[in-house]
Parts: sequence; C-alpha cells; structure tokens
Amino acid sequence: MENDELLLVRAIQSSMEESTRPGFDDKDIQNLGILIRVTVEFNNYLRSAPPWPQFPDDPFHDMTYMIDKILFNIDSFRIVLHSYGILVGSTKSRIDWSLVGVQSLKDRFLSLYPEFVTETKFENKCRLLLDLFKLQIVFAGAFYDCKG
Repeated sequence: MENDELLLVRAIQSSMEESTRPGFDDKDIQNLGILIRVTVEFNNYLRSAPPWPQFPDDPFHDMTYMIDKILFNIDSFRIVLHSYGILVGSTKSRIDWSLVGVQSLKDRFLSLYPEFVTETKFENKCRLLLDLFKLQIVFAGAFYDCKG
C-alpha cells in the first residue's frame, strides 16, 4: 500500500470509528477497518493503468490478487452488515441491482466511491461502504477465473 493510500485509509477509519459506538463493538470496528482498507485498494486498482504494482508483468495475477483479497474478507462484510442493520438510522442499499450489469460494475463503483470518501454522517458512510463492497463481491465473482 502506498503512503497516500495508507493516509487516506487511516483518515477514513479514524473518522468512522468516532461514530461507531455504542452500535459497534471492538470486533465490528476492526472489521469496518478491513472493509475500508480493501475498498480504498480496490478503488486504486480500478483507477490504475496497468501494470498494477503488485505484479507488474502479469495483469491476470494482479486481478486475482485483488479478487482474492475481496473474497478473503467476506466475513468482515457480513459482520459489519449485521451490525449496521440494527443501527437506528440504517438505510437500504443505494444500488439498483436491476440497472447494474457486469460491464457497469466499474462505473458504478467509481461513481459511488467519491460520495463515500466525502460523506460525513456515519450511517450514510457505512451504507456506501457496504454497497461498494457488494460491488466488489460481484466483480470478484464475475472475473474470478477470467483471463482476458
């Protein structure tokens, strides 16, 4: 993770952690931090022009590296989603799944991401994070073993 990416992750984590209690416990907060880190990394992955730094000579390996990171952290998503769902002020997904296809995943993610970064109300920011991670899960499933 590059320095400016790490600073952004820490800033978002810090701003969200301030508003989590009493609805989130320490485990929830830890998992929230994981989702934030993976989401910032995924945004940078989508925005980067190949070669991505992890495996500069192998774009397929770059993609599977990112997908494996998403899939590995599904439990964090489930934990945060559950805790978020019982909060007063929680909202439904902002994604209209009837309008999202595999080809539009990247565009939808990239259009929601700036809203996530700038949102200040915890409940709205957490909902955006969960929606962004859902898009990552769909991306992971759609492209898991695709070589081209």
